[in-house]
Amino acid sequence: MDDFVRETLGFFAMVVGTLMDPIAVPCYIASGIFFRKFGGALAASIGFSLIFRVVVAAIKSNSEGGAETGSPDIEVVIASFVGAAIVTSVVFLIASNYRKQAKNESAKDEKKPDD
Repeated sequence: MDDFVRETLGFFAMVVGTLMDPIAVPCYIASGIFFRKFGGALAASIGFSLIFRVVVAAIKSNSEGGAETGSPDIEVVIASFVGAAIVTSVVFLIASNYRKQAKNESAKDEKKPDD
């Protein structure tokens, strides 16, 4: 049980660590705001996360003189996907709630008679 708790906490520490990236996180937030369908927002976020990891690996390989740096651990990739999904989901829920409130207010404004 002790190893399971330690591995679980380590995984969530990796998830939090992936959320400290100043390039990826704004893209996850933008996906949550601009996509109107949750599936599309999630797919865009996870797709960006995958592309971002590939680009970073290529840059890292080139900066080290073409030396093979190896692929990232599968746990890091999964943690990156989970982080992308969490951020996008939270932002999507907030944005959709805001859109719903704005729609309701605009409907109320249309129903008011002109004085």
